[in-house]
Amino acid sequence: MTVFLTVLSGVLVFVLGQILLKLFIEPIQELRKLVSKIAYDLIKLANVLANPTEPEDERFTEACKIMREHSSNLHAHFYLVPFYKVTCRIFGLPTEEDVLKATKELIRLSNGRGGVLANQSILNSYSMQKIKSSLGIAIPKSEWLDPEQEKEFIKAK
Repeated sequence: MTVFLTVLSGVLVFVLGQILLKLFIEPIQELRKLVSKIAYDLIKLANVLANPTEPEDERFTEACKIMREHSSNLHAHFYLVPFYKVTCRIFGLPTEEDVLKATKELIRLSNGRGGVLANQSILNSYSMQKIKSSLGIAIPKSEWLDPEQEKEFIKAK
């Protein structure tokens, strides 16, 4: 009887461990990997995104597609993490509001074409800053843009 209980308890511990792994740990790791990929692409494509061109430019079009994909993936991965409001505090993830803000700014970046506003490049830079800030991606102080001045850039056309 003791052997049976030992085997049964071992199987239960294994099954519970797998449930915890599949429901919590793997979605959290995938979300963190995605945030890391977003950080990588924001840095890699900063020269393209901060200098918007006409829609015919392949590099800019591709960068916009990547930002839209990141927005979609971030939204999808966010919903895979169960009990997100609690889980984000335990595992140090961005809050629900910050994730939604980042997805909105990623969409804004994907739509940030040249010619719409005379200062679209600086507005794209502000969007990149908001994404990084929302997702907890470090921004060097020398690259920080003053959020108060953004309103002035939006008004100017």
